[in-house]
Amino acid sequence: MRSIFKDDKLEKKLKEEGYIVIPFLNQDETTILKDLFLAKCDNKDGQFYASAHDPDLHKRNDVSNAIQSAISKKVKTEMIDMEVLGGSFIVKPKEYKHILQAHQDWNIVDEESFQSFNIWIPLVDTVKENGAIMVMPKSHNWIKSFRHSSIPCAFSPVHDRLLENMLTLNIKAGYALIYNHALIHASHENLSEQARIACASGIKPKEAEMLFYWNNNGVVEEYDSNADFFMNENVFAGPGKLTKRKQIDYNFSEINEQKLFELSGITPLHQAESAEAQVEDTTPLPFWKVYTPLNILREIKYRIFG
Repeated sequence: MRSIFKDDKLEKKLKEEGYIVIPFLNQDETTILKDLFLAKCDNKDGQFYASAHDPDLHKRNDVSNAIQSAISKKVKTEMIDMEVLGGSFIVKPKEYKHILQAHQDWNIVDEESFQSFNIWIPLVDTVKENGAIMVMPKSHNWIKSFRHSSIPCAFSPVHDRLLENMLTLNIKAGYALIYNHALIHASHENLSEQARIACASGIKPKEAEMLFYWNNNGVVEEYDSNADFFMNENVFAGPGKLTKRKQIDYNFSEINEQKLFELSGITPLHQAESAEAQVEDTTPLPFWKVYTPLNILREIKYRIFG
């Protein structure tokens, strides 16, 4: 796979871990996008909101163009020939007490030859209490799969186990989480009094063709696609007028706990409890237990006679 970042250290971490977090938007750019959300998209119904799925197509595209414009500047200076594929606000309203389940994003390129990524930028500081993102490092390399809401998730049987072991990322406003679309990620509930406002955009190598995958009655089909399709059509309903390239002989496998342990190195819960019970207690003893009269006499004797 070709390099994505001009910076070798960033490239190495992205390939190994499947994600990086870097400074991305300045304060003015962050404020402008946040104000745009409040002016155009601030939903009052208390539901999870993604502007890319807003029924108002004009709003979808206006928002997408603004986010794409803000993100493209940094992509051009930091990355190597990457294409920005529109943009969307991703918002958890205040007191939205629902975890976003562990999942992978959809394939949009041929992952045998290329990799695609998401750039997720919070417009407010994020912590666990207001819906911070969780990631499972290195999980982008675990299995090869085809992914769409119509295609059963291979990790469905172990969603709960994944959530128990994922890493929470506390990210400052304007910083970007850039992750491989195959990386397993999730997000916490928003228990705060303020909306967790973020924006996101997909990116891919300019030379990579954009694709769409669909489960047609148990057969995975591959279609030519484009950014306009994702921005203007109902991508959950099927390929629409896209041109079919081929159908794929795909094994709809499921990852059980044992396989997850093998892939990740996660210790089974009963083993973890046992290991914890066997760990030596390293808590310092209180002063009165260490310096008893008898221990003081022993210390004096040792220092005099050895």
